[in-house]
Amino acid sequence: MKKTVPAVMLLLSLLLALSAPAIMPFAPQRTIGFHIGAKNPTFDESEFPDIDFYYTPQIKWRELKPTGTPEALVSWLNKRGLMTNQLVVTDKNGLVDFTGFLAPGKKVVEVHDLGFLRTLEESLKRVVEEGQESFKTNTKPRRWDWVSDIEGRPFPNFKVSNASGEVFNLTELITREGKPKMMIVFYVPYNYKFKSVEEHMEEAADPMAVLGAITQMESGEHHTAYLKAIEEELYNR
Repeated sequence: MKKTVPAVMLLLSLLLALSAPAIMPFAPQRTIGFHIGAKNPTFDESEFPDIDFYYTPQIKWRELKPTGTPEALVSWLNKRGLMTNQLVVTDKNGLVDFTGFLAPGKKVVEVHDLGFLRTLEESLKRVVEEGQESFKTNTKPRRWDWVSDIEGRPFPNFKVSNASGEVFNLTELITREGKPKMMIVFYVPYNYKFKSVEEHMEEAADPMAVLGAITQMESGEHHTAYLKAIEEELYNR
């Protein structure tokens, strides 16, 4: 019996290793979730273990437009030089190598660069898997209304906060450890209430209420769909 124990343990270890999520070789070690506005109180960060979330609590949304401070970031967003659902990849030196937009039904790795004819997957393989520096350089005066104008430059610096209220410089987070990073710019309405399926159904007293609950659940999934896509495609969660 004693002789079989090591073999059993080895088999269990192998099964656990095979069942563990396999991170794509070109996935960045961590992804930064750059949220425009304060954290939604019911948003659960733990559902996205490979994303570090940071917020801009002094920004509020009015009629789908951001207002507040920092003014430079608000102005940039209003000029649509930076937009929600935007992906940004920086190389190990903190230079922006890629910008693109996530779209419904489109795979994350297939997102096309706004400045060059290549995909997110190709950018990540080059700067993450191969460890190369970005070949892009941009020394022209910045155009804040051009989305791809940040390519070849360091990402502009802003103060951001984590869920505990600690304040950080965004550029320091991007260049930390001297490793490539990926960022997703996103927004979840502050007043939206995330609920479990059970909570939704408990509040549905009749068939029409059930339809309303389903609609609300789909709305919540819409707010976090791209975060889930990143976890599933890059980190195999």
